[in-house]
Amino acid sequence: MIHSFQQGSPEDIGIPTERFEALEDQLKKSGVETFTLCRRGIVGYQYENHRGIIDQKHKINSVTKSVLSSLVGIALEQGRLRSLDEPVSEILANAANAPSELTVRHLLTMTSGLSRKQWEAYTEEELPLSAIWSGVPSGEPGEKMIYNNADSQLLSAVIEARTNMSLQAFADQYLFQPLGITDYSWETDHNGITLGGYGLYLSAADLMRYGSVLMNRGRRNDTEVIPESWLETAFHSHTNTDKPGQSYGFHWWINEGGNGKQPRLVYAAGRGGKFLILEPVSGVTAVITSVLPQRKSLHPFQWFLRYIVPEIK
Repeated sequence: MIHSFQQGSPEDIGIPTERFEALEDQLKKSGVETFTLCRRGIVGYQYENHRGIIDQKHKINSVTKSVLSSLVGIALEQGRLRSLDEPVSEILANAANAPSELTVRHLLTMTSGLSRKQWEAYTEEELPLSAIWSGVPSGEPGEKMIYNNADSQLLSAVIEARTNMSLQAFADQYLFQPLGITDYSWETDHNGITLGGYGLYLSAADLMRYGSVLMNRGRRNDTEVIPESWLETAFHSHTNTDKPGQSYGFHWWINEGGNGKQPRLVYAAGRGGKFLILEPVSGVTAVITSVLPQRKSLHPFQWFLRYIVPEIK
């Protein structure tokens, strides 16, 4: 049970019970730990592979990026960031090697031009942040979307530089405490910078609390936690990707739908089968935590599309 949420049935959220019977057959044969479905504050379905695991912390991997996105929006609303088009070289003292045209917007849309190999060199060789630009880039800023953790880590450093707080401390004060989230942890890199692209540990229950606030236009009860205007922008498609039917917002994946069979979905995906899925029109929110091999990481998302999406009205 997720405290502070109303517990209901599948019918209470408009989805026939038999859809979940077929889904649960798949879940029980897999490495899915939790699968929770909520609609407008009502939990209509909750699966745990053992009792109580929904309240235990999970490493949510790249779902962390969606939390980072919200923190950038909060920092922008507070005036800590002047503009998304502010050059990164003017924010970070150790970014002298950065292209002059590289902006915060490029980092949010994964269009910095940094390559995955540059990130691997940074972490494996334990380089200073200034060396993240060494090596061969994948392109010029704004040229194309290359999914990588370097852009997220630079956003973490940007927040730190502009707030004089680590990303974790900033999140604790302006996001987690307002949401009532107290049991979490967040890893740092070898330079002590909070990992922007992964490394956050949250329970599935707390991830649903976060997701429900997103679906409530950034508000918890009557208090705005995440600017509504930011969410509208973050959930917008800003760049194409190399995945058919998938675009990218501000550190959010977007399943475009529009084929008459699927609604538009906004989602965060983490290695091993971690997902936070939002269907903004209906208010359906799904949180999935799993321990799956990489080749099966997408299975829970595919099951959501197969068993749940056709019933969303």
